[in-house]
Amino acid sequence: MNKSELENTANWDGKEYKTNAQWQNNAIYDFMSESKFKNSTWYDFVNDNIAVTVKHKIQFSSYFNRLLR
Repeated sequence: MNKSELENTANWDGKEYKTNAQWQNNAIYDFMSESKFKNSTWYDFVNDNIAVTVKHKIQFSSYFNRLLR
């Protein structure tokens, strides 16, 4: 696998974006580098790690009158 580096990343604090320092990008990448999925997809990752906390609240084919934060 070819190593790549993160460039131009930022965080959102709810009011504004703040650009991350390059050393911070490198530290994050070294700790949790990107790699190709071998036995799963992005959908599987999101479904297993993120959507599990909200998918019980999804109501398909229904109307809504407000968005919750």
